[in-house]
Amino acid sequence: MKKMLTYLFFIFWLLGDMVLYARSGYIDSLISGQPDSIQMVRLERVVSEADSLPFVIEAKQVLISLYKKNGNVRKWFETVLSLADDYEKVDFFKVIKTLKNAEKELTTSYKNDTLLSRLYKKLGRVYENKSDYDKAGKYYLKSLRISQKINNKKGVASALNSLGLIYYYQGNYDLALKNFSEALPLVEELNFQYGIASILSNMAIIYLYRNELDTALATYLKLLNLEKKLNNKYVLSSIYNNVGLIYQRQKKYNKAAFYFKKSLDIKKEIGDKTGEASTYINLATLFIEKEAYQRALQYLRKAEKIAVSRGDKKLLKNVYNNMATVYEKLEDYEKAFRYEEKYVEMKDSLITEEMQKQLLTLQTKYETEQKEQQIKMQKIQLAKAEAENKQKELKLEKEKFIRIVFSVGTGLLLLVLIFIYFNYRQKRQLSEELTRQNQVIQTKNERLNQLVTEIEKQKQRLEQIHKELSESIDYAKRLQTSTLPDISLLQKNVEEHFILFRPRDKVSGDFYWWSHVENHTIITVADCTGHGVPGAFMSMLGISFLREIVEKEYITHPGIILKKLRREIIKALKQRGIPGEQKDGMDMSLISIDHEKGIVSFAGANNPVYVIDQTELNLLTPTPKNPVKKVVSETSGNTVLYELKPDKMPIAIYERMENFATVEFKINKGQQIYLFSDGYADQFGGPKGKKFKYKALKQMLITNASLPMNQQKQILETTFEEWSYGYEQIDDVTILGIKI
Repeated sequence: MKKMLTYLFFIFWLLGDMVLYARSGYIDSLISGQPDSIQMVRLERVVSEADSLPFVIEAKQVLISLYKKNGNVRKWFETVLSLADDYEKVDFFKVIKTLKNAEKELTTSYKNDTLLSRLYKKLGRVYENKSDYDKAGKYYLKSLRISQKINNKKGVASALNSLGLIYYYQGNYDLALKNFSEALPLVEELNFQYGIASILSNMAIIYLYRNELDTALATYLKLLNLEKKLNNKYVLSSIYNNVGLIYQRQKKYNKAAFYFKKSLDIKKEIGDKTGEASTYINLATLFIEKEAYQRALQYLRKAEKIAVSRGDKKLLKNVYNNMATVYEKLEDYEKAFRYEEKYVEMKDSLITEEMQKQLLTLQTKYETEQKEQQIKMQKIQLAKAEAENKQKELKLEKEKFIRIVFSVGTGLLLLVLIFIYFNYRQKRQLSEELTRQNQVIQTKNERLNQLVTEIEKQKQRLEQIHKELSESIDYAKRLQTSTLPDISLLQKNVEEHFILFRPRDKVSGDFYWWSHVENHTIITVADCTGHGVPGAFMSMLGISFLREIVEKEYITHPGIILKKLRREIIKALKQRGIPGEQKDGMDMSLISIDHEKGIVSFAGANNPVYVIDQTELNLLTPTPKNPVKKVVSETSGNTVLYELKPDKMPIAIYERMENFATVEFKINKGQQIYLFSDGYADQFGGPKGKKFKYKALKQMLITNASLPMNQQKQILETTFEEWSYGYEQIDDVTILGIKI
């Protein structure tokens, strides 16, 4: 009876909250007359569950006062940062005011240098997002000074890196180089090999911008020795190529050719056909400079063959441009003009494909002008040809007349004199006509030169637009890469791992992410709607929300994480579920490893997870909704792959909006877990041009489960390259494997 009364009281309490929530003044009604502990619990529930941003902001404002009153500095500070993030969506000035008030508290009441350093870094990021680099640099510098004061090496390295990037954006390469140089010994002390390689690469790029070729070369050679230890062949081939480019700029052609060929050998070994063709083009430009034009043509034809087989228009554009240059040097102007036309055609096609929406108006105007110019050029060429034919006809008539004169040379003198008179008059008329035709031709040639100059200006303008668009996409790639998690965090919490990440374009609609919160390691792989720039924006949005949910709200339950992420995505994209609405969202598989209890929890939105084990999977939760499928190895019956099925609904608005089911199982030693997107299994290839399919992927994972994770990755990459040879990559590819 007592237990029943307790349940009834709880139900009425919830109903009361729901009624209050529907009225204005809900926050005051919720906490009125309650002790601080109850107020904080209720407000925290509003923050985690409310869909209305004004409600959340009001709740956080009250929470900040309560945390401050009760001396909970950590929660006070984290809520201040979270409130600033909310204000960034609606009012920039309130962001600055909130953070400035927190600065005052940290410098007077709390005097906490660690939190103050983080606050200044947050202010720097806010101003950096607004492209106010002067103020961003000011606050990053303050964060640096405090980190140096409290001997926080990680904070010092982070601040130096942020400052270096600010100076780089401002074009101040000297200061950018100074900050990167100071950050380098810190990451070396922390023995962060990939961080060292990244900083050396940034420094080498700055040396190239400053035209300090010897220093850039020395930096690349140092980086080359480091990458040889890391054995990343893709990076090694890129470094060999860059070293070759430096030697080429120094006119050291033999050394340049040596490093280009080293890069070419690696690209052939790893099956990088695009890189192989690019290196052929570099070798061609080298031999063009050496005036070895036939040798250059050999390399350009090899590059053209690869580019045509892969349908790579960017490579074809570079090939045609260089071929036009070679034939111009060989004075074969007909071929030079033909390849110049192909170059312009390919470049126009690339601009159309990359920025179809943004350049629609400009493209239409350009195509119209281009057609008009072509028509004008055709008319001019036709007129010029007619004039030349006319001149030839006149010349033939003259020669014919002279032959007649000589054949009749023995004729009567009178007839000769009469004939000479008429001949003189005709010659004068012909001369006048010829002079007039020459003047017309000269006028048309001058107009033709003017048109060529105008076309060249149009060409330069389009090249500048294309350059700016490429730089924007490259910057988007750097932004997306910076959002991906630090590999060292994963290395600390699992025995082995690998990440196979192959974006279809420069930026990716797939992303992987992990974090470690309260003895739980959260790992996920997601596949966003689309790929390229739209997919990248969606992936950065997903990573941002995951950080909020996991790292700021300390939520580690997979089903709840997916539910809250779905709510944030729907709210951010303003999805209402009406007919014809854009169906943007993402598919995802997510696991949470409880290191203390030895339990793995999984929830999925359309994407499953594979678990490979030598023993029976010890499930802790019933799975009628998400059944487990067993796949036995075709070569070894002891190895079993368990496929944990996901919920058949995406992270987006959908006709089915139920809670995401969570499956738990015990960790066994040596257990291997794989999360992935659908890009690998859906890739077309093979002798019949069919999809690779999940069945083949499962058998490959089982067959190679006994190998170390890095070897499993190499097998996956090699198999993918061989399968897709001759076919374009149709989607982003991500596979993440861990061994517990």
